Amino acid sequence: MAAPFAPLADELAALRGRLGGSRPGLSPPVDQMGCYFLAQVGQLLRPGVVLGAARLGPAGITAASRAMAELVHGASLLHDDVVDDADTRRQQPTVYRRWGDRESVLLGDLLLANALDL
Repeated sequence: MAAPFAPLADELAALRGRLGGSRPGLSPPVDQMGCYFLAQVGQLLRPGVVLGAARLGPAGITAASRAMAELVHGASLLHDDVVDDADTRRQQPTVYRRWGDRESVLLGDLLLANALDL
């Protein structure tokens, strides 16, 4: 984890766990695609900035809100990869490349549904 986010390490680890727990476990193929995609979320730069900014003002950003924002962003990445015909993300084949456009869009829709559920 980058030094600027070291004070947020525990909160970012909790968020990563929450995102991993957001997979609904509908079927082994969905779990496989979900795990593959969530392993590519990187260093969680966006939530690190949000968490740091939240510490500057009154507390009001919940863990569910942060997870929801990441799920919506993840869904947009999955959908974007299909539209852009993207081969890789973070030097790994995209979900779209590994499983196809239909599966990538449906996984993105599933992430959106989970975000709405939060």
